[in-house]
Order: sequence, then structure tokens, then C-alpha cells
Amino acid sequence: MDWSVICAPEHLHLLSEKGVRSLCAEAGFRKVDIDTEGTNPFELVKFRGRGRKNDLLSAEASRPISGCDRVNAGYQLNETLMKSGPRRTVKNILNGLLRLSHLGDSLKIKAER
Repeated sequence: MDWSVICAPEHLHLLSEKGVRSLCAEAGFRKVDIDTEGTNPFELVKFRGRGRKNDLLSAEASRPISGCDRVNAGYQLNETLMKSGPRRTVKNILNGLLRLSHLGDSLKIKAER
């Protein structure tokens, strides 16, 4: 798998929203709210470049870079976005869109027994 969020010790479990709901139900949680947000733009570049030829984005996506390097670059970008109010606003809008679409790569779970 060439998905950089698999970068020890960062993520030890990969779960889908459906899988988390199932696990929570088995554990006796009756109310489960799940938000999905966050994505690493470097993953989008990598994904978009697959199968494409002769374009700059494809060349960038095929460049050998470790998954952990992409994770670190994502952290640096996040830090840059958090440094000013307008940048935070952009980040919050994007995260809102990811929550609505359920396309984010981070799950935030709130559950009640």
C-alpha cells in the first residue's frame, strides 16, 4: 500500500466509518457520532498523478518520496495554515467540506453508552 498515513508510530489502526460504527455497537455504545476531516494534500497529488503521463503533477506524484516524508510535509503545511486567522479560516472551511462529504482521512468519534 502506498498511502503515507501508514507511517509508524503515527497510525497503528486503519478503520472505516462503517467499521467504527460496528465496533462501537458491539461494545454497547448506543449513540455514535463520527466526523471525518483532514487530508494530506500531498496524498491528493500522489493519487491524482497515478496513471497520468507527461504532466508536471504526474511527475511530482511519481517522484520517489517516502510516506513518512509526505506525512511530515503535511504537518508542516498544517502548521503554516494555523499561523494566521485567514489561513485557519481556509482550513476550517476545507475541513467542513470534508465532514459534509465524509471524505476526510481522520475520524473523530463521539460515543455514548
